[in-house]
Amino acid sequence: MSGPREQPLTIPEAADLIGVSPRTARRLITAGELRAYRVGRLVRVREADANAFVAARFLVAPAGPSEPSGTVVREGERLWD
Repeated sequence: MSGPREQPLTIPEAADLIGVSPRTARRLITAGELRAYRVGRLVRVREADANAFVAARFLVAPAGPSEPSGTVVREGERLWD
């Protein structure tokens, strides 16, 4: 007997999980950056694939003993290139 089955996500649900709009999620799927599959005419995303997308793009540095969790941006550091 296998464990509980993962429910597939709709595009709006997947978009919410990865923190983008449904339109952007569709663009990511079309570009092949976010894995999805079809069930008839419906497009679905596995929750594991959405989580893998986030993990691959939004890595957070581990916290040191005196720092809060997450990446600390110090004064003068740039967030974007």
